[in-house]
Amino acid sequence: MLFLPNMLLEEFNIDIAKEVWQEEALEKGRRNEKYDSAKTMLTDGEPVEKIMRYTKLTREEIEKLRDAE
Repeated sequence: MLFLPNMLLEEFNIDIAKEVWQEEALEKGRRNEKYDSAKTMLTDGEPVEKIMRYTKLTREEIEKLRDAE
């Protein structure tokens, strides 16, 4: 006997899927904006603490951006 998770037994709803995909795209766009802002602030010589405060990125994320340049 084959056991499938309940999720696979439910009907796929394209409208719900589209909403999820749209929200994921918006979130990715917001994330990219944060990284772009952080890169600009790093280029302008702003301190990491200030970048963290304005972008809500972690110190590690900002340091990775700085090291990648």
